[in-house]
Amino acid sequence: MTENEEAFDGGDLISKSQRKREVQELRSLAEKLVKLTDEQLSPLSDTTITNAIHEYRKITKGNARKRQVSYISKLLRNIEIEDISNLIARYDASSKIHARQFHQLEQWREQLITGDYGALDEIAAIYPAMDRQQLKQLTRKAIQEHQKLVNDQLKGAPIQYRKLFQFLKALADSAYH
Repeated sequence: MTENEEAFDGGDLISKSQRKREVQELRSLAEKLVKLTDEQLSPLSDTTITNAIHEYRKITKGNARKRQVSYISKLLRNIEIEDISNLIARYDASSKIHARQFHQLEQWREQLITGDYGALDEIAAIYPAMDRQQLKQLTRKAIQEHQKLVNDQLKGAPIQYRKLFQFLKALADSAYH
C-alpha cells in the first residue's frame, strides 16, 4: 500500500504542503536541540538522538552540519516529540514556558528579600529535597546586601542577589533531571 493510499484509508489526507511544514517544524526543533548543553539534554532518553547531537558537535563543515541536522530531524519523526518540545521550550529564552519560570524565580527572590517567608514555604512545597538552610543563608546575605545597596554603602555588583537567583534556578533545573 502506498503512502497516499494509507492516508486515504485513514481518513486524513495530508497535503504535500502540510508535510513540508511538519518537516520544517522538526528541522527547527533539531536546530534548537543541538544548541542545548549536555546537562540540558540529560532528561532526553533516546540515545540515538543524543549520539547524533554529539556527532553534530564534532562536525566543523557547514554543509555537513546541515546534513546532520537533517538526520536528527529525521530521527525526530520516529518518536513522540512532545517531551522534546517541552525540553526545548524550557531552555529557549524566547518561549513562554521559560519566561514564566524566570518570572516565578524572580518573584520568589524578591519575596524572600522583602522578608516574605511564605515564599520559602511555597518553594519548599514544590521542591521538598531542597536545602532549606542554604536558602535561608543566601536570603540573609542578599537582604544584608540589599540594605547596603539602599544605603549607598555597596560598591560594585550585587553578588548575593545573583547567588540567590542562581540557587533558585539550579533548584528548578534539578526538578527536570
